[in-house]
Amino acid sequence: MKLVLPGMGANSKMYSGAWRSLESTEFVDWPSDLPSYSLDSLASSLAEKYPHCDCVIGSSLGGMVGLLVASKLGCSQAVLVGSAMNYAEISTLIRLVRPLSQITPFDLLKILAGSVPGLLSEMYAETPAEMIRETIDDLPNFEWSDDSVNVHRLHGTHDRVIPCPEDSDFVLDGGHLIGMTHAEKICRYLRDHVL
Repeated sequence: MKLVLPGMGANSKMYSGAWRSLESTEFVDWPSDLPSYSLDSLASSLAEKYPHCDCVIGSSLGGMVGLLVASKLGCSQAVLVGSAMNYAEISTLIRLVRPLSQITPFDLLKILAGSVPGLLSEMYAETPAEMIRETIDDLPNFEWSDDSVNVHRLHGTHDRVIPCPEDSDFVLDGGHLIGMTHAEKICRYLRDHVL
């Protein structure tokens, strides 16, 4: 079974169209009732809920948590869609504004996002503010290395959140949301090289 994880502030709604044609695939939402939203807590919760997963696919934050899930479950493969393998790969600008996560009024931002039309604002408005705060705060602790997992890196050339790594396996002419904007090409890559 393949487990597909959304990005921060998103949920399984970000995966539509071609994504839904993948067989034996579970599109998950972030848990909303954890005592802690560290990346490891999220990964532990998902690993416990989906113990039969053999491949984890994740966008942005979902890729980072997905790597941790893959290690916990002994998965043979993981796919990063516009994601990072360590904190240093995240944009310098994002790293500089991270300390503001404790003072930014996320609940107000969520209310405002809910009043703006569109799928992205809808997903963001549905995400617990505490999860966004805690995952942003935990990002500097993220460092992953597990040679037993075969990692495929899919990335957009115009990604400003996590700049395109040199070791990407599949590069697309897109930004940070390639999981949404380039679903057909990504699913074709998955069928040809991963599944």
